[in-house]
Amino acid sequence: MRRWGEAKARKAAARVMARRKEEERLKQAETEQVLDEQVRAADERLRALRQLDERLRQDERLAELWRLRREGWTLGAAMDEVDRRFPAAPAA
Repeated sequence: MRRWGEAKARKAAARVMARRKEEERLKQAETEQVLDEQVRAADERLRALRQLDERLRQDERLAELWRLRREGWTLGAAMDEVDRRFPAAPAA
């Protein structure tokens, strides 16, 4: 009878260990999924920022505004000058 009880206890302990391992595996999988989603979101945000950077670098009006501001023009005067030199804003 004692051996039967020991065998039963070992089987119960094995089930507990298997359950714990499965819970740990599920937690790990969930963590990996969350991290993958965060990486995808960060990659998409970075891609969007790079596209915006490229568009801004090609914007002649903005480049001229920056140039005038570096020369010491006030913001208002620089904006007026850009509007004078480039009457129609490019379509975005």
